[in-house]
Amino acid sequence: MNTSDIVAIFAVIISFGSFYIGKKSLDFAIEMQKATERKLIENEKVELLKQISNNKSILNNARIEIGALQVNFSIEPQSVKELMKNYTNIFTEFLPTIEKAITLLENDYANLVNWRGEMSYSDIMQNKSSNNEALKQYENSHEQAIVCIAIFKEKLKQANNYVNGEASS
Repeated sequence: MNTSDIVAIFAVIISFGSFYIGKKSLDFAIEMQKATERKLIENEKVELLKQISNNKSILNNARIEIGALQVNFSIEPQSVKELMKNYTNIFTEFLPTIEKAITLLENDYANLVNWRGEMSYSDIMQNKSSNNEALKQYENSHEQAIVCIAIFKEKLKQANNYVNGEASS
């Protein structure tokens, strides 16, 4: 064996060593990228869960206010109830719509928490995007509820004044 053969064998050994180290580095980089992506997806998932929870909270506030208003209205005299019959759809139509939306949000929350299988970044961003649009709708629903509640309270006050004015005559 001459010197050139020894140098060639030594070069092959170094090449295999370099290949091994390069392969280990590539595998490590791939694992780090996957871990970073999983962490990013998990952060986005937590953010989406917060968003769903906020949506539910917004609607729940409206539900509670309308429910309290309904309880107070139920103890009003029949004459007041009769005068207010055109406004009671806040209880029969608007309140059930809010309750249905809350149920849908609870289902979305449960589905996201219990998601089976792999979740891609694209999946989570699509969910987050559609939920962001829903948040705007829920905020509008809450604002409408506040307006409806204010109108109902004003009309209830007027009906009570009318009935009490009638009774004192």
